[in-house]
Amino acid sequence: MGIAMGDGRHANPLAMPRAAAVSMAHELIAASGLSRSLNVAGAAVLIEAGAGRLCRVFVGAPGSAAAAFHDAATVGGASAANLIFVVPSGAPAGSVYGLDAPFASGLVAIPGSSGVLAIVWT
Repeated sequence: MGIAMGDGRHANPLAMPRAAAVSMAHELIAASGLSRSLNVAGAAVLIEAGAGRLCRVFVGAPGSAAAAFHDAATVGGASAANLIFVVPSGAPAGSVYGLDAPFASGLVAIPGSSGVLAIVWT
């Protein structure tokens, strides 16, 4: 007998909301992602304005250039100084990166040339 995730109604793990772990002092300990952006491709995009945590990145299609995530309030503000995470170019479809990376200003995703990503954050 296998292990079932959730109540069986959600075949897609991205569709299953999860709570964040919080300390007694109401500090965020670990986040598993409450929000998601699917099929992020093409131009850079502001995923979230304000503070949060980048939780997971799923590669739907490999990019011929690396994908990058920045702690920035605008797409124009993304720079090497606020880089959070990089998905290497050519990362195979189906790759999953589990993260717990905080951002303060906002989350900007630059999917890279021809890449398609699903992004989970809280």
